[in-house]
Amino acid sequence: MKVIAIIIALVIVGLTLAVIATKKGWLSDRDGDGLPDVIEDKVDDVKEKVEDIVEDVKDKVEDVVDDVKEVIKKPARKKPGRKKGTKNTPKSNSNSGGGSYYKSKRQAKK
Repeated sequence: MKVIAIIIALVIVGLTLAVIATKKGWLSDRDGDGLPDVIEDKVDDVKEKVEDIVEDVKDKVEDVVDDVKEVIKKPARKKPGRKKGTKNTPKSNSNSGGGSYYKSKRQAKK
């Protein structure tokens, strides 16, 4: 926040000095609006550059939107996988659970 305040203060001081220099006649002012022609020319140049950049960005955004629409329209490839209806479950053993293996051995010895 302090940085923004410092930048704004510097811009205000710079513009004030430019207006004072114009009034004293150190900087030329063809149209008599109180702003030096050097500053007006720079502002016009910056405006033109910004407009060109905005047009370029708009074109790129339109291209990206078209590419995204094209990708969305492409059908998705089905991934290979298991066929429906086949289950891969382990078979249950009738002797499983609770030590039934040892019970069957004891019963066989009797």
